[in-house]
Amino acid sequence: MKTPMLSTNNNGRTSALPFIFAGMMLLPVCTATYAADAPANTISVSVQNGEIVCSSSVTNGSIPKPGGDVHTNNTAFRLDNLENLSFRPQLPADATNVQVAVSLTGKADKMKLRWNNAVLPSAAAGQRVDVPQDKMKKEGNVLRITAAGDVLSVKSVTFYFAVPGLVNKSTDKKLAGELLELVIEDMKWRFHYCPAGAFTMGSPLSEANRGNDEQLHPVTLSQGFWMGETEVTQAQWESVMGGNPSHFKGEKLPVEKVSWDACQEFVKKLNALGAAPKGYKFSLPTESQWEYACRAGSTTAYCFGDSADSLGAYCWHSGNSGSTTHEVGTKKANAWGLYDMHGNVWEWCNDWYGDYPSPTASSSELADPVGASSGSYRVYRGGSWLSGAKGCRSANRNANTPDFTNVDLGVRVSLVSGQ
Repeated sequence: MKTPMLSTNNNGRTSALPFIFAGMMLLPVCTATYAADAPANTISVSVQNGEIVCSSSVTNGSIPKPGGDVHTNNTAFRLDNLENLSFRPQLPADATNVQVAVSLTGKADKMKLRWNNAVLPSAAAGQRVDVPQDKMKKEGNVLRITAAGDVLSVKSVTFYFAVPGLVNKSTDKKLAGELLELVIEDMKWRFHYCPAGAFTMGSPLSEANRGNDEQLHPVTLSQGFWMGETEVTQAQWESVMGGNPSHFKGEKLPVEKVSWDACQEFVKKLNALGAAPKGYKFSLPTESQWEYACRAGSTTAYCFGDSADSLGAYCWHSGNSGSTTHEVGTKKANAWGLYDMHGNVWEWCNDWYGDYPSPTASSSELADPVGASSGSYRVYRGGSWLSGAKGCRSANRNANTPDFTNVDLGVRVSLVSGQ
């Protein structure tokens, strides 16, 4: 199994595009880390060329000293207590639904957040806190952090917000989650629509258990597509391929022990049956399409939120699977009607595994990405019945050779534009 390589962004800046699905505004994410050699103790969020850009910096001299020494290294600053440490986000004047999350390392006691001198609700490190709209200013907003404890580091400060004025409006007439039913070789297949739009792919630094290869970057998908409601079942696979390679047998169980190569042959035969709607063809989803569909408008670690406490309602994973696969569609669906995007079996994607593009890359590189141009490993996503909560996150990535098979690795197909 491939261990993803470290991906870094050396310019200290990340960006995110605002976006909308079926009339629902989503929250762009700006994440900041702090370098000890930067010129000022500030975090700045601005809009440049339709992108929300976030940058930050901090220096020893600008940190208020509450009585303890200030310690620095090349990624963060530390002090024995945090007292009224201030950050000044330059949010767009029309920003709404503002949230903030502060992630600390070290044991922090009684962390308090104040926004423009108003005390925000208590929160654990990394937990999102809502900023009341009536506490927002058009400019000059100040976030203050106070905490007591041993030597502490500010790992990240993340701002989440919606910007109505920067919505990328889609001309797509179909609604997110719209149902399509097909009958192929006497088998019923169900798909749900994922409209054209933009989203932020990857995970923020504040997300628990994130991987080094999950760098946040804006992605635009210019065309809508249909995603399979469930993972391909053994009955569906056998109806097309004439055999069933799965270890755990059952018509409604997801097919597993299928390689990427075998899945490509499956898609080829599926298209040869001529059952795809006019203007569409069957395909494995690209990695960006898969994450877009999995998130279904969410910006959290899972499609339902950040806490793994609710994972069992949506997902068959190592804590509840009993060491086996389960019939597809028996857990809760996400907001677009898709089941088992988290857990049950991993799902092959079309892409070669590689580093994500830089968040400051050109718009053409960030539109309809198809992964690395070459490689040794193909991507699969979603986690499985063998996975813990970390592996089932929306942003989690995995990969292996195209001929690799395993008892927890299956497939989900999509319908994409083209014949």
